Amino acid sequence: MLEKIRNYSHLKHLSMHTVIFSHGFGVRRDDRGLFTDIAGGLSGVESVMFDYNTEDPATNTITVLPYSGEAELLRKELERVREKDPNGTIDIIAHSQGCVVAALVTPEHVRKVVFLAAPHGADIESFLEGFRKRPGTIVDFEGVSSLKRGDCGTTFVPSEYWHERKELDVPALYRALATKTDLTVIQAVHDHILGPTDLSYLSSQAHVMELPGDHSFRNEARPLIVETVSKIIS
Repeated sequence: MLEKIRNYSHLKHLSMHTVIFSHGFGVRRDDRGLFTDIAGGLSGVESVMFDYNTEDPATNTITVLPYSGEAELLRKELERVREKDPNGTIDIIAHSQGCVVAALVTPEHVRKVVFLAAPHGADIESFLEGFRKRPGTIVDFEGVSSLKRGDCGTTFVPSEYWHERKELDVPALYRALATKTDLTVIQAVHDHILGPTDLSYLSSQAHVMELPGDHSFRNEARPLIVETVSKIIS
């Protein structure tokens, strides 16, 4: 199904409606099924998903890019869609770290952006807390870190990632994005990754709401997030 979603080169008509998905840290382009479920609920929309990471299935490893590298990939996807259909409508749906990447791009000519479980900051130690509890995790801010995942795989993180993360001003990025597009931020009430978030600084610039669910809006929370995002995009 992912290949079908990603391949939109056969479309020849103009003025189509395209949604580009920006996934979170250390996951594949479908964001563990969150994006494919949302895409399945969108009507009359071409969904574009792509990977920020390099994966080696044989060793169950993923290598992530620094923020600047991910932002460049998102820019290229936006350019590709815009070149294919200069008059088309483009929206972005982003989850977790993918929200920060979308904000780094601050894209022009994007109608709507929807953030799901958006990080409210870029604190490194709180981010690493869960990884440090897993045997085999090695954190090297000047080399390549090896973070053990819950699926027993390993995520490799280059030093550039940590250096760039340290410099991020996430609130400023979000506020800048809100001046470029119609921004909606949907936070999870029971976010087990980010914990409580305060995005009140965006209340006058973006639509901010909370919905039941964990960080990935799993299980019984999934139908509601699919329905809500579909209404916003439609």
